[in-house]
Amino acid sequence: MEKRKMVNDEENRLKQERNSNNSGISPDNIKSKKAENYSKEKINERKTRSRERISRTEFNLRFKAYFKSRLFRDYGYIIFAAFLGMASYDYFIASTTSNGITPSGIGAIARGIAIGIWPEKNELQIQTSMYWVFYFVFNVPLFIFGVIKVGIRFSFRTIVYIALQNGFHFTFAYIPVINPQELFFIVNYSSLNFFTNYGGMYQIWLFVFAAVAGILNGIAYGLVYKGGASTAGTDFVFAYYSAKKKISIANYNRIVNYIIIVAMLAIHTTLLSRSEITSIYFGKDWAAHIDQIKELGFKIDEGGLIGGDIATHKIKYFFGPALFASYLFVVVQTIAIDIIFPKFKYRSLMVITSKGDAIVSGLQYVHYPNDIVRIPARDHYEGNDINNEVIIVSTSVLEYKKIKAAIVVSDPDAKILSYKLDKIIANYKVDKY
Repeated sequence: MEKRKMVNDEENRLKQERNSNNSGISPDNIKSKKAENYSKEKINERKTRSRERISRTEFNLRFKAYFKSRLFRDYGYIIFAAFLGMASYDYFIASTTSNGITPSGIGAIARGIAIGIWPEKNELQIQTSMYWVFYFVFNVPLFIFGVIKVGIRFSFRTIVYIALQNGFHFTFAYIPVINPQELFFIVNYSSLNFFTNYGGMYQIWLFVFAAVAGILNGIAYGLVYKGGASTAGTDFVFAYYSAKKKISIANYNRIVNYIIIVAMLAIHTTLLSRSEITSIYFGKDWAAHIDQIKELGFKIDEGGLIGGDIATHKIKYFFGPALFASYLFVVVQTIAIDIIFPKFKYRSLMVITSKGDAIVSGLQYVHYPNDIVRIPARDHYEGNDINNEVIIVSTSVLEYKKIKAAIVVSDPDAKILSYKLDKIIANYKVDKY
């Protein structure tokens, strides 16, 4: 009898442990778990879901502290990006002279105007300097748009980026030996002048310069986005509508850049004088080879090409290396940006938390625009089953830092799993559900 009683007691004890949880540990054992594994506060925090919401005042204080702790890193990105952007234009784009590479966006317009006023090779330094001045001035209305529509912090950092680019240019432009007029990383492009090679400007060097400039500019753009700023220009508009419409507009961004390049190149081609179009194809000393050019079958006098040869060579110029090298610059730049910071791509965040209500409040405070999926879950953590929630949200990379900050500030102990998304297929409206 005594032996049977002991067996029954053991069976009842095991049955009780199995019913308590899957780990074989009774609730009493969980409560009495030693301090070296969990602090009392940690057990209570992770043990069950909390319905506490974070106040707006507390959230704002934590939010500012979060970004303040990353301030030096962000501005480090912006400073280095400004230097790379300056080097890309001064040493590789501007150095291809007035008939070389056309950058994208507002930069194409600024370069076009600078070239129109100072087209000669001996004016390259002032042409480059005035490009940066025009680029800053043309962005002033867009700075105002950014402050109103996008946000003061984003806009201020962008202004800092553009100002630093101007500062780097005017610093390096007048330093002996390392200024763009004396230091050539690949080749002195402006010195290329081969009369025997018909179409002297049409060298492989133009495409090499475009590729290198695209890589440097792409890295600069990626870093400036990581620093919580933009490259100004049309970026302000695209950033605003990407967030407002909740769609990726990378394709529209590229199309607009291509259209601007074509328009500026068309204007530049139209304004080319007889002498300029002749020097593009027959070298800057073409006047010394007029008889040889005539023997090749071209109509020319002391002022340059004449008659139909002017129109023919302008068409060749427009559809020539200057156009395709500019497109190569944009393509390489886009690839480099997408590797470092694919700003128009989307990410899905799966958050494991015990403070779901607090996170939802934080997302609402930063005006998170999409739906928030909340799934009750049991988190098995070091032998314990803990009541948690899984929250799923989606955001563009452009807004990723803000959304991530809102989650971390609302629950510093939350686990965030980030996934890349190809696209979001949805037309979400509350009234449909």
